[in-house]
Amino acid sequence: MPNLLIQLLLFAGGAVTGSLLNWAIYTLGYFRQRPISPWSLPDPAAPQRMALDRIPVVGWFGLRREAALHGRGFWIRPLLIETGMGLFAVWFWNWQHSGGLLDHRVVPSSFQAELWFAAQGLLVALLVVATFIDFDEKTIPDWITLPGTVAGLLFAVFCPGFQLPELISSLAGGLGWQPVDFASPHDETTMQWPYDWRGLAIGCGTILVWAVALLPKITTLRWGLVRGIRIMVASMVRPRRRTPCAIRVTQRRPFGLSWLILMVAGLLMVMVAVVWFGWPGARWTSLLTSLLGMAMGGGIVWAVRVIASSAMGQEAMGFGDVTLMAMVGAFLGWQASLMVFVFAPFCALAIAAIQFTMTRNREIAFGPYLALSAVVVLVGWATTWNDNARSGIYLFPGLLLGVLAGSLVLMWLMLAAIRWMRGAEVE
Repeated sequence: MPNLLIQLLLFAGGAVTGSLLNWAIYTLGYFRQRPISPWSLPDPAAPQRMALDRIPVVGWFGLRREAALHGRGFWIRPLLIETGMGLFAVWFWNWQHSGGLLDHRVVPSSFQAELWFAAQGLLVALLVVATFIDFDEKTIPDWITLPGTVAGLLFAVFCPGFQLPELISSLAGGLGWQPVDFASPHDETTMQWPYDWRGLAIGCGTILVWAVALLPKITTLRWGLVRGIRIMVASMVRPRRRTPCAIRVTQRRPFGLSWLILMVAGLLMVMVAVVWFGWPGARWTSLLTSLLGMAMGGGIVWAVRVIASSAMGQEAMGFGDVTLMAMVGAFLGWQASLMVFVFAPFCALAIAAIQFTMTRNREIAFGPYLALSAVVVLVGWATTWNDNARSGIYLFPGLLLGVLAGSLVLMWLMLAAIRWMRGAEVE
């Protein structure tokens, strides 16, 4: 197939994907569903839509006639998203096939390049949806990150080579590559725990904690830890009322979403057990890599959320940021997840400064900057990992954990000091 035709098809496919993302952005939010996408039901007061309106990119020029309903310039952002996704698809396909993930020092096979293109392209698409919903609503819906996390785990099982690569010396004396696994930069074959009952327990335990974290519930420590736990469990189980009521009320029962989350978690734990028993080689290594990526990505943001909320006396980050990073970890592994978290504040500071200069808005939705940081880490992975990180602090797990724990403690002290200087009393 001529190269120009491939590029045109890639742009068209990316633009169509952008059209789907626009529909998701304006339809899947919690609070601000708006009939802007040409694939959604139009506003009753909108002029009649035409078939041409559904053509990606160019259709938005015709949809400008709905400006009286949606605001002047409403069409610019979705047009840019569709154009950007088209251009991104062209660039990303060529970048993968030329060995971009390997710093262009090794050229992967066409199959491997297309596997990376599909898996990481899906991650980028999900990050785009989460980013713009978070900009609009200051929240990230679970129905974006939950299916995304499951997709990352399925890629790990059925396409074990989809993880980020690292350069190695080949047997022929040149350069080769291998997927980064949960033990990198160390040799996972020297470890016993991933392949005995401990590995299975860690895998199933990660899924269980993720599911419990997602369940609808009430959490509070206002009346102490023990009573707070009882309230949380009761809000998840929603037991039947024990006392008579003067009016007829519907008996409490777990939410439908709770049953769905538990069913998905149960199926995932069965999958973990099957892979552990039946494919203890590359598939199990790949799955455990994604599971530990989930744990690192979601766990570190969860810890920051708890610590910052405690220090500031108010919610510091939404739980959507936790589930977003769990999804990123399932695709990229724990090593990249840690880099994403480190780089995110720099992305946030740069964009927040521009935002404040232009709008005087001090509110920061951190999810978009985690998403941007994930893309930065992905594009810069070859240099960041191969030339720096794997020969540095990642060689010393104890030191890495110590630095991480110390950073969290210092963050609490800094935020508590800021709250004290503002005149608030630290609880």
